[in-house]
Amino acid sequence: MVPGKGRREAGVVVGVATVTAAWLTACTSFRMSVPADVEAESEVYEAADRSLASGLLVDESFRIGPFAVQEVDRNATTGRESSRGVRIGDEYFWRVGKEALRAGYTFHLVEGAEKLEAECRSFTDREKVTHFGLESIDEMVNLRCACQGSERTATLDLRLTGRNPSGTVGLAGQTFEVSAVWAVNGAVPHVDPVGFRVDGAEGPAGAVDTLHPGRIWLSKRLGSAERRDLACLLAGVLLYVEKK
Repeated sequence: MVPGKGRREAGVVVGVATVTAAWLTACTSFRMSVPADVEAESEVYEAADRSLASGLLVDESFRIGPFAVQEVDRNATTGRESSRGVRIGDEYFWRVGKEALRAGYTFHLVEGAEKLEAECRSFTDREKVTHFGLESIDEMVNLRCACQGSERTATLDLRLTGRNPSGTVGLAGQTFEVSAVWAVNGAVPHVDPVGFRVDGAEGPAGAVDTLHPGRIWLSKRLGSAERRDLACLLAGVLLYVEKK
């Protein structure tokens, strides 16, 4: 499998990230406004039985359409430097240079008799920036996930911060582009992304609404295994909580 601001941490409960506070903690009627082309080509599934709490002693299992997210396990790793990246088995999928490993979690995604093993890690890449003689630290938070089945592995590499949060998905030998969605169905704009869409050469492959409880869209063009793989990666995005 994969190796690996306010401060708040009570006991073993993991603090919610500032950059994603709107994602997982808002008890709100706001929903992500799904792009029209995604909606036209996809089936939508809403998360059910999902807890607002998160942490080592919290049961974070939930269902999303035909998929069950089970055995969510958050480890407490934080502050460790990584120069090797994310690995499944003996194969490395990313070599990330020197970044600070902030947090991680594993889970299983189950559909019928099929089970995928998944692991996600968040990293913070820090860069010293000088403006007119004044130094500051620019931080970039990245989320990397991998979902492994019996025959193949799907991967997600997502930049969560900055002016243009974006990334890539590796799925069935193809690379898909991931881009942020800010639009909501209410009048109050969000300064952070409320979801992400996934696009390939043939059009939208899916999307995820990160406002609790969460929704995912999966393209009708995808095969059953591809849908399961993408659902697993999008579940990894839903589960993202940065450790403070």
